[in-house]
Amino acid sequence: METNIKFVGGMAYDKFTGASETGGLGTTVAFLGGTAGTGGAGPYGSNRDVNLYFSGRWSDPIASDIATLNDINLATFADTIVLQLAYDEALAVALFGSESAARLGSFSSLANQWTLAGAGNTGGSPLFAGDGAYDPAADFVLGHYGVDTASNTVWAVVNHEGMFAVVPEPCTFVLLGLGMLALVGKSLRARLN
Repeated sequence: METNIKFVGGMAYDKFTGASETGGLGTTVAFLGGTAGTGGAGPYGSNRDVNLYFSGRWSDPIASDIATLNDINLATFADTIVLQLAYDEALAVALFGSESAARLGSFSSLANQWTLAGAGNTGGSPLFAGDGAYDPAADFVLGHYGVDTASNTVWAVVNHEGMFAVVPEPCTFVLLGLGMLALVGKSLRARLN
């Protein structure tokens, strides 16, 4: 499913009602905050023409469908936006050990792996805000992110486009990798004995 959303310069991104993948895991994407930029030519500046489309999961340990966002009028998304994705609770627990380990990730083509969504920002640093819903009254800035286990959603303050999905927190990636190495080592020892 592909959705094209048009934002006039100065319009709040939270006016977007959200979109859901009808197949796959039924992931829902919502914009919770941010304002479309007004830079550019014309009476409203450079309006934002945002494409959102879904694709199925890869073999990576992710607990949602993949949502891709891009602004077809700009080389980069450029605006600061609060992005939220829903995840499959049972899958998050099975893959990550706990749904509280779920984070909003983005795919880094340079590293060829999923990273925290805030790591792809221009400026700001990823900072975990804790478990709970995004609060527009809080003083969240670029790079802040959180998980809301009550509503099975993750959110992050980002300013880039790309592919987004629900991934485990970075230390869980390390633990998953160490667990796989331990299993391989155990299998090799059993074969040698």
